[in-house]
Amino acid sequence: MKKGVKITLIVLATLVGFVLIDTLQALLFNNNPIIGMEMWCKKRSGILVDTYHCDNGNITKFKFTNYPLETSCTTNVTCGK
Repeated sequence: MKKGVKITLIVLATLVGFVLIDTLQALLFNNNPIIGMEMWCKKRSGILVDTYHCDNGNITKFKFTNYPLETSCTTNVTCGK
């Protein structure tokens, strides 16, 4: 295999591994993902997960799940939506 292809595969594998580790630590410890943005209304959005900050703690869920936050978070998480 050529040297350029090996370097590219190593870099891609490292990036994918870092994203997966970040997602796992956010889900397992129920905290903010390291790679992400603080949204405008008590929400931290990562690459694969979202963390909502409620009055009874944090809720970390995958982005592609259909999760009703109103049942477990009494505060208005989405700011009027």
